[in-house]
Amino acid sequence: NKGDQIFQKIKTKVCDYYKISQKELFNTSRSSYLVLPRSMAINLSRELTGFSYPQLSNLTDKDHTSLIYHIALRLNQKGYWKIPSNHAVFNQLKMEIMNETKQ
Repeated sequence: NKGDQIFQKIKTKVCDYYKISQKELFNTSRSSYLVLPRSMAINLSRELTGFSYPQLSNLTDKDHTSLIYHIALRLNQKGYWKIPSNHAVFNQLKMEIMNETKQ
């Protein structure tokens, strides 16, 4: 499935970029160093996979309100998304993933 391939690629890219393990990305830990990578992965997944919130909820073990919250943070430039460089990273990773998953 194309969406699943893209989701895997997103996890790999985000974890490599932020130097965290894939186990950490969506675990239950609320450590601050995981917030941005998690938000990045959620936003990339929402934009690139075409998955619904319930589908993403299953994949990330986050309830859909958490997912909506992360999407809203980026769109409204709140929290970590106030920082322009985070949007630059988002766009860079998005381009790389799109280029690598083209058919």
